Amino acid sequence: MALQPGNYISVDMSNYIEQWTTTDEQKEIAIAHDCSIELGRKLIRRERKITENNLAFITAIIAKAVENRKDRISIDTKTNKKALNLI
Repeated sequence: MALQPGNYISVDMSNYIEQWTTTDEQKEIAIAHDCSIELGRKLIRRERKITENNLAFITAIIAKAVENRKDRISIDTKTNKKALNLI
């Protein structure tokens, strides 16, 4: 599902962002994209719809969530390999 102005982000995407980004990251990205922290949180929580003005924020926060997830999986994979070598 593409991000469309006039729509909310999906429930799954809201959960994904909440799981894979920190509050500090959300704040930093909101500020960097000229979006209030309050509006950023409301977009993530599906209390506000996407607009042309906040589309860059929501795209950036999703990108950050993807980046964080990839980093975590990489760490988990390395740790898992080390654990397997111990047993």
